[in-house]
Amino acid sequence: MQTPTAPDTSEPINVYYQNVGGVNSCLVDYLLATSSSCYEIIAFTETWLNDRTLSSQIIGPDYVVFRCDRSPLNSKKSSGGGVLLAVKSRLTAQLIEDNSWNDLELLWARIDLGDRKLYLCVVYVPPDRSSDLVVAESFSRCLYKVSSICSPVDDILVIGDFNMPGLKWCPSHGAFLFPDPMRSYFSAPSNIFLDSLSTATLRQINSFENENGRMLDLCFINEGFRNPTIDLAPAPLVKVVSHHPALVVSLDVTNINAPLEETASFYQDFKNADYEAISRVLGSIEWENELDLSNPNAAAATFSNILNYIIDRHVPKRSLPSNPRAPWVTNQLRQLKTAKNRALRYYSKHKSLCTKEDYRKLNTAYKKSSRRCYQNYLHRLQRNFKTNPKSFWKYVKNQRKESGLPSQMFLNGNSANTDPEIY
Repeated sequence: MQTPTAPDTSEPINVYYQNVGGVNSCLVDYLLATSSSCYEIIAFTETWLNDRTLSSQIIGPDYVVFRCDRSPLNSKKSSGGGVLLAVKSRLTAQLIEDNSWNDLELLWARIDLGDRKLYLCVVYVPPDRSSDLVVAESFSRCLYKVSSICSPVDDILVIGDFNMPGLKWCPSHGAFLFPDPMRSYFSAPSNIFLDSLSTATLRQINSFENENGRMLDLCFINEGFRNPTIDLAPAPLVKVVSHHPALVVSLDVTNINAPLEETASFYQDFKNADYEAISRVLGSIEWENELDLSNPNAAAATFSNILNYIIDRHVPKRSLPSNPRAPWVTNQLRQLKTAKNRALRYYSKHKSLCTKEDYRKLNTAYKKSSRRCYQNYLHRLQRNFKTNPKSFWKYVKNQRKESGLPSQMFLNGNSANTDPEIY
């Protein structure tokens, strides 16, 4: 298993966030977009996903994906909602779970940044629950639990759709924003939300309103956060969503002092093992002398050690690629992806209409070329299925490589929604 490495300290970590307004109608578009993305972290709200859709159908292969789909635990509605968090596999990300916030549509993840950790939360509060005191109090307890386990050097980032249009945000002298008491409408739940965020020393930094002059998507960081910036994404990953502009939060990681050691990933190639040598070694061993038949446990341990030694000596090791590549990516498409991502990084450092337009042109060209390559890949798969039916099940197996459990499972007419029930 590959041990992820610390991020490249020469570039910031970019977090892409968007309320996507459902992804089911354009799964392939999201798969192609995330397969080419240079964003280290992608956060979606309102995914509208359920356990019928695999994460591998939406997010490219070089991300680890966490999901919290809508379920009877967090909503009275049977569809809609849901949040998703995708983290580049080269980063060490761990999901933080607790039964006390199962009634919320949110995810908490801890990301190792070497000398400190980033606690990242993506949350969706539906309009029908934004005035619910239970939701606000549950979020308050959730935030208190996570902030209590953070060390003083750790960072906290909470981003999502809070659906509190009654709040009007004004900038302060410290570059943070606060609700204007003269123009804002404060409800009991919104007060609980704001008080809990303030108690955790989190401050709001998003100043970008939607076309209606409202701010539904908010971004909170702790006061000690190192040089964060937030901006509108130069282009959405897939589609423009009404009332929800796509955002990019850039995190400074130049002060990382303790990068993680990189361990090469490999597999044992049994297909090309030296079976003649293995047979000779096994035949030369005097098992009666090697194994203590009076002690079965010791004999089993000795037998296992001998086999592991033989396998290590006579089964070759093959390196796995450190950066998984989507099977439809050609060399030409990879070059176009490199140019597109280079243009995005340049735009991030030198924001102007000219650099934005350069990125958008390359992004559009990449999308067209990527879709063409993907269609060619599907045609090759279908032809291969006819001549080699076993390849179909191999494809299905690869598609179903999921982390975690589905949000809901069914057996004999009964449904299970929690981990103990599913197990």
